[in-house]
Amino acid sequence: MQKINIFISVTPFHNFIINVLCNADFQADSNYIISSVPYHPDYTGTPLIIPNSFAGKIKGLRRARKFIKDTVRTHGRGVEIFLPHIDGVLGNYVFHSPFLRRHGIKVHFFYEGIALLDATRADREYSRNFGIKFALSFMIGYVFRIHKDILPLEDKRISKIFTPEPALTPGPASKMVKIEFPRSRYHVEKGVCMIMGLNEAPEIEQLNAHVLDFVMGRQDIHKVYFKPHPSDKQNVFERVAEQKAFTYQPITSSYCIEEIISEYNPEFVVCPYLSSGLINLKFMYREEIHVICIINESSIAFSGADNLKFAKDNGIEIISFR
Repeated sequence: MQKINIFISVTPFHNFIINVLCNADFQADSNYIISSVPYHPDYTGTPLIIPNSFAGKIKGLRRARKFIKDTVRTHGRGVEIFLPHIDGVLGNYVFHSPFLRRHGIKVHFFYEGIALLDATRADREYSRNFGIKFALSFMIGYVFRIHKDILPLEDKRISKIFTPEPALTPGPASKMVKIEFPRSRYHVEKGVCMIMGLNEAPEIEQLNAHVLDFVMGRQDIHKVYFKPHPSDKQNVFERVAEQKAFTYQPITSSYCIEEIISEYNPEFVVCPYLSSGLINLKFMYREEIHVICIINESSIAFSGADNLKFAKDNGIEIISFR
């Protein structure tokens, strides 16, 4: 019986982790990745990309659902499916599918960021854009279901949980499978800073201004890169930087920070919110990289006080502005 792995991805970081899993010793005959974002051409596996337009999503989701069912009909229990969570249309379908349960298909969770770790559970609750998800699911012949928790780790339908930090991950110890982040040798470029952008937050312009004031006030920073958030359409950072006559070099890559960080080797990474990327960089490079989260009183609630304590305990510097 052939072993077929199917991975579902909705972010560049999911693609990054999926590549880690594909290169692990799973002894799979084939790895297929159903992704809503471009898949790195050097990554392992066969991507099936779902376009970003509404019509493209409908067509892509129909094709993906058919692919899953056809693959299961052909290979039966040889198929295993890996999800980041069940808040996406396909992940929700896989988790609730009686068809997959009848065929005995194993479903696993893979590490998708801070929401999986033992910090605040607020990030795990339903559900953004429910109306759009319901409409998309209806168009592919499925009804999106609300679940109390987007990461039901205790549920018997979940076989394994793949995480870089089992000790920090809630859920049954018997389900935990440790994965290792790939890491290149980190050659720190002294005086180089990378700023990570954000998409939405309370007082977003003020947060960006705080970040720039902090960086501009550091005598030990002489070169700055800026990586926009992949969903950012507002260009707030760019406007604030222009007002302050701040010089920086934009990063145009759509790949996740964990993938590209070793191309720039910054001494400092600064972000105006608690991104999973900050946590991941500390997991990957520990004391080799100085990670700073800059927040104000409004963004403490946005980031979550428990998450911020978790970040501080794991080596991230938290700087708060009033």
